[in-house]
Amino acid sequence: MADKTHRYTSQAKQTLRNGELRWGGTAGWEPELDQQEGIKLQGGQILPSEARGDHTFSEDFESGDLDDWDVEQRSSGFSWQLASEPTHSGNFAGRLHTDGKGSVRRPVPETTASGPYVAWIQQTADPYDDVKLYWKSAAEETLFRLNFNRETTQNVHVNHTNRGWRFPSNTWVRITVSNVDFGSGTYNWKIDREDGHVYDSAEATFDPLVASEVGQFCIHASHYGKGTGNFYVDDISISDTA
Repeated sequence: MADKTHRYTSQAKQTLRNGELRWGGTAGWEPELDQQEGIKLQGGQILPSEARGDHTFSEDFESGDLDDWDVEQRSSGFSWQLASEPTHSGNFAGRLHTDGKGSVRRPVPETTASGPYVAWIQQTADPYDDVKLYWKSAAEETLFRLNFNRETTQNVHVNHTNRGWRFPSNTWVRITVSNVDFGSGTYNWKIDREDGHVYDSAEATFDPLVASEVGQFCIHASHYGKGTGNFYVDDISISDTA
């Protein structure tokens, strides 16, 4: 099934816990169930019946607002806004302007899904910035950390390890965390692009007693005065393939 067939907007948020679908959205509103079509979401979108219980979260920015994002601006020049181009798909993406320091985070329904956890990222320059992308628990414990264009070296770092290559510019890059086992504390990660080219991949470990679930997606950025970065993010999603 194509990824887009069971994407829903931020107005209808779904968590799968103990086999039960739980929804959050506008107060007093509940999704409709059509036995033939599937679950009808607020705004008329359809989550097909065969996709229920698989896709636990999605943010594609097509709601046309950033109301579900928390922004911390630590210095002037940092901004987070919608962009109409470039986008990975649809009409909007999120744009992070890093002529300054700050962070953005998107709370997600707390989950122990096996993944994949996916985010698409594009940078339009190769700035001398320090940008970190995280999947974290609601309590700020880190499951996965990607650090690129650091102030000390331009190489990509994953979970604090120098991977020996530089993040590309002007192309959409997919960050995937999969096969997450919250019992053993293991997972796989991969960085690739749409045509199948793989930049890097590896297995990783984490402490499941500390990062016992995923509760947020975060980007932190710092600017060091040697070039301003514009970073775009789109099509963030969590699925459970276990």
